[in-house]
Amino acid sequence: MRRHDRCTPAHPAARGWRAGAALFVIAGLAACMVLSPHFTAPHLTVVAVEIQDIHRDEQHFKVHLRVQNPNALVLPIKSIDYTLQLEGDEFGRGTATEAFTVPASGETEFDMTVSTHLAMTLFKLLPHLKDNSQPINYRVTGTIRTGLAFMTTVPFDEHGQFSIGKHSL
Repeated sequence: MRRHDRCTPAHPAARGWRAGAALFVIAGLAACMVLSPHFTAPHLTVVAVEIQDIHRDEQHFKVHLRVQNPNALVLPIKSIDYTLQLEGDEFGRGTATEAFTVPASGETEFDMTVSTHLAMTLFKLLPHLKDNSQPINYRVTGTIRTGLAFMTTVPFDEHGQFSIGKHSL
């Protein structure tokens, strides 16, 4: 039996095979980087909040949201897990499970129902009910579940203001 020393240089064919394999891996990674699309997270904005049902123990609201897709590809949305804050207080949370699609470089609106037990939040919003000129500050955070193979979940954290309309809150 012949004994091989670790310091012995590899056979020239083995060196060529290793170099070829390394080049193949590098070329594959480069192709993935070039072919995988650049993705920018979508933007969510609250359009309006409407009262659906108010009871002493629980309140139900319909929240109209706009999703803007800044990407050059269609964005299939499977569901959205969210938390909505109004005027700095948690207003409600839940999951919007109705799937929809946002066009490439486009936008779409959808509704979600928010149930809350927060009577104190309603008291904080009373000045806005009396004076429609005062906008309401909001923050909506959560995760979008997409139908994209390269990005199945997208976190979001958006904030802004909306005014109370005729049929709103």
